[in-house]
Amino acid sequence: MRTFLCSNGLQYTANCESSITKFEDIVTSYLSFGRLSGPLMKSLLHGDPAMPMALCMQGYFQKLFANTLMSERAKDTFTLLKSLAYLGTLNDREKQHIMALGSWAEGDLQRTVDIWEHILIKNPLDSLAWRCVWPIIYISTQVLGRKCVIPCCEYYLIGMNPIPTTDSF
Repeated sequence: MRTFLCSNGLQYTANCESSITKFEDIVTSYLSFGRLSGPLMKSLLHGDPAMPMALCMQGYFQKLFANTLMSERAKDTFTLLKSLAYLGTLNDREKQHIMALGSWAEGDLQRTVDIWEHILIKNPLDSLAWRCVWPIIYISTQVLGRKCVIPCCEYYLIGMNPIPTTDSF
């Protein structure tokens, strides 16, 4: 495993640089509610089956299905990630994403949000963390009155509705 930079300057651990481009394509598809996120993920994991952030994102996708079977698979994905020998060589952001997956898989949503917020404080260009935490922050700040700890968070939330409507398409 080696470290590569994505187009936003974030570091990723992977077997080859093309894995980073594929990962960015998955994130772009996910950000735009695209239909190719799943097939792109399968393709990336076929070519780089031990890429930590790809496995982490697979776990996030498994949690997003919001059913018991897929939640169990997210726990399995987290267990696999913890067992990988190279975890000590990952950067802090990657380790935190893995911790977020573990917290989410165990049902601790508040800890998961805290971890994503911490990622974003130090890495505001991490689109995956933004996309994961955005609906939760929106609801907790707009409905529950919780204060967001991410600098400029209120700027990003102005006029945003995390739940797509028919007007969104």
